[in-house]
Amino acid sequence: YTAFGRVISGMDVADKIVDSPRDARDNPNDRIEMKSVKIVNR
Repeated sequence: YTAFGRVISGMDVADKIVDSPRDARDNPNDRIEMKSVKIVNR
């Protein structure tokens, strides 16, 4: 699924997700889960 948003803290974590090894279908080799997400309204 594609998600739209902006990282307001933890960009180092987002970079690690982007840089994780991927298979031929561009899926991460290891399962990646977000354990906490906060939605901030402006």
